[in-house]
Amino acid sequence: MKNIAVATTSRSDYGILHPLLREIDNDKELNLHLLVSGSHLSKEYGNTISEIINDGFKGYEIFNVLGYINSKENPQTLIMSNTINEFSNYFFKKKPDILVILGDRFETLGVAISAMLNKIPIAHIHGGEKTIGAIDDAIRHSITKLSHLHFVSCDEYKNRVRQLGENPNNIFSVGSLGVENISSIKLKSKENLQRILKIKNNKQIFLVAYHPTTISELTPIEEFTILLSALQIYKEKNIVFTGSNIDHGGSDINKLIVDTVSKNTNYYFFNSLGRDLFLNLMYHCEQIIGNSSSGIIEAPSFKKPVLNIGRRQEGRVMAKNILQVPLDVTEIRNAIDRASQKAFNDELKDVVNPYTKNNVSKEITGILKTFPSEKLLEKNFVDLI
Repeated sequence: MKNIAVATTSRSDYGILHPLLREIDNDKELNLHLLVSGSHLSKEYGNTISEIINDGFKGYEIFNVLGYINSKENPQTLIMSNTINEFSNYFFKKKPDILVILGDRFETLGVAISAMLNKIPIAHIHGGEKTIGAIDDAIRHSITKLSHLHFVSCDEYKNRVRQLGENPNNIFSVGSLGVENISSIKLKSKENLQRILKIKNNKQIFLVAYHPTTISELTPIEEFTILLSALQIYKEKNIVFTGSNIDHGGSDINKLIVDTVSKNTNYYFFNSLGRDLFLNLMYHCEQIIGNSSSGIIEAPSFKKPVLNIGRRQEGRVMAKNILQVPLDVTEIRNAIDRASQKAFNDELKDVVNPYTKNNVSKEITGILKTFPSEKLLEKNFVDLI
């Protein structure tokens, strides 16, 4: 029986990984070893390990790598060094047949380094993507070079992983697990959703998900203040904020949101909604505003207007429902007004999500099960010419 270790370091990657975790866990030929760390264990970021417990996964391992986080300092180096140390101990003792990781978080890079040093083959999901405005770009490509199997979300990204010298026989364009999630959720009525979230009226909803731009001349607070200034005139809307991530400045953004919500009766803040409520909110909202990858990857399936603000996601493949907007109050308001127009929304009725493919989790699981992991460790850089 093959032992599959899957690492999750945040609410975002866990939500995306969920259908794959179910598929592996239900396969009688595989043993799932769920490795939980990062912001899952932080009360400030929603203590999202509770979602894993509620989902019923058994036998997960906890790695408390956060240490003491001071928002005025840069905690990433401490978290990453703790991650390398804690996961190295695990991989040295347990020796899973393969490690599955997703995305481009700095914590995930620490897990990948630990696996590489302990000769554990790595399967990487969502490689080959490009985000010019974030350090995630360098992290993602570094993880690609440490990995042995690559499950990319569309063909353009497959080509980019190939450019990085990876064996084309080990690169699989499977689509997005996050999009697959949408087909499995139970959609609630808007009234029921508002009752659960304690939203007091039936105004239209702007869903705001904003994270620090890790390569920017402005501080995260300076950036986010521009967005708040743009939103302040929309008193007739319910403006729902989700919590920022654990990148440097994310904690400061969350504190500013809490303060702003306390002064505006049409503003709401949820540190972590969980997969089901977040996707339901995306389904019922009028617009999605911010710089989260969920606006790029999942939102097109709901045919919703997305304002992608700033450069954090610049470089990703984007559907036509996405409006690229600079960090400027007037530009943001103009884009909100355009996205509210019936003519623009009518154009979105035939939006095609470029990240949609069928049976994503089944395909990944099948490859993990049948691919001979003992032959993966020796890598050769495959030149394009």
